[in-house]
Amino acid sequence: MANSEAITENAAASRTGRVGWFEIRVSLTGMDPDDGLSVVLPAKLANTTVSQLLDYTFPPGEEDRRAVASMFDLRANPDLPEIYAVFLDAFDEWRKGRCTLVFTGGDGQDLDLAGLVSRQLEFSSAEAEAPANGNPP
Repeated sequence: MANSEAITENAAASRTGRVGWFEIRVSLTGMDPDDGLSVVLPAKLANTTVSQLLDYTFPPGEEDRRAVASMFDLRANPDLPEIYAVFLDAFDEWRKGRCTLVFTGGDGQDLDLAGLVSRQLEFSSAEAEAPANGNPP
């Protein structure tokens, strides 16, 4: 990817029906909405910065990536590992300075990477369940 190429990540958060978890939905500009990524995360991450949440969700290390992927509900969407791989590739390129990622919330406003998740993302109710295996990351 060229350095000037911008990839916009849109993020929105939903409270799941289960205490202690929330769901983020992310997509890349030009991506079919059905190909976006939904990840159910521990509620404690709502009190971290957006940057910390992104580092947690899209980590550089394989072991951490497997931990995140283990939370996917593959029954609901068996394509999640492939979708996650697309995002991991984008974050790898971004970390290497080969592309630009622009982070926006569900309302289209730019996210402050140093700001708290709880103040940056829109929260709405959702009927999603916690990860199928019920294990927090």
